[in-house]
Amino acid sequence: MSKSKTDMSAGHNIYVVGAHACGKSTIARWIAKQTKRPLITEVSRKVWAEMERPLSEIRVNLDESTEFQHRVLERQIEEERQQEKPFVSDRSICCLAYTAQHTLDFRAELQS
Repeated sequence: MSKSKTDMSAGHNIYVVGAHACGKSTIARWIAKQTKRPLITEVSRKVWAEMERPLSEIRVNLDESTEFQHRVLERQIEEERQQEKPFVSDRSICCLAYTAQHTLDFRAELQS
């Protein structure tokens, strides 16, 4: 039996993106359940908890912000690589664009 075009059990990964607090995690959980795919939850909250620093410090300190963004990017990539089949992620690697805009180190890396 061939799979229909609407069969989401196979195929590409699904990334849910959107503004802050708009329901990305909620819709990602629903999609993962409906499609029986593994779910990668927002890694930035995990990284923030591991850093044990106030968010206000991370936001205003360039070194802290750079470290945070690099850790989030690395963790997202790590979690994606651990998946053996298509997955749903409640975030994309949108931190890449944020990092490029707000850190000098990353800009230099991109230009080299």
